[in-house]
Amino acid sequence: MKRVKLCPCGVPVATKDSAYCSPACRNTALVNKANSRYTDPVFKAKHQAGVIARSQRADWRASQREGSKRRSQDPNYLKKLVDATTSPEYKERWREAMIHTWKRGDKHPSWKGTQTERQLAYGRQEYTDWRAAVFCRDDYTCQHCKKRGGSLHAHHIEGWGASPDLRYVIKNGTTLCADCHSTVHGHYIPGRYRNHRK
Repeated sequence: MKRVKLCPCGVPVATKDSAYCSPACRNTALVNKANSRYTDPVFKAKHQAGVIARSQRADWRASQREGSKRRSQDPNYLKKLVDATTSPEYKERWREAMIHTWKRGDKHPSWKGTQTERQLAYGRQEYTDWRAAVFCRDDYTCQHCKKRGGSLHAHHIEGWGASPDLRYVIKNGTTLCADCHSTVHGHYIPGRYRNHRK
């Protein structure tokens, strides 16, 4: 009696030279085999060492650059890339992966509490105009060290909290560089604005 060759799923194989009954069954078996190998710590260590050794070869890096260059000039590849990244399914997956970036205010996981009055004022036009007027009057020059340009701060002569009615009075402001501003207050003040050159 002729012995029937069976697939791992128990169904007879498709041909005498095949070990599986169908391509789908073959793919499933290969995926399971790969998963079992990649969960093995010894295999993972050898695989990682091989990846590192390969990435250090100049010929491999050159071939990767050439392949990337060819793909970037292939219209069919670019069309597939655009279609994939503009599909509703891709957008939904991206939104789920970046869910925290869609949360604002107290709904965001990094929320530390309500903003202070001064932090809110930084975004108002009134504060922006006052700051620009102080810089323009002082010719973008620190009034302590006389250095022009760089990281400049608009400093309140009468403090923000001490004199609320003078917050947006130009005479109550003076231009200081980041270092001089820190010296005036006695603690480090990070530069919020960079490279003011006029």
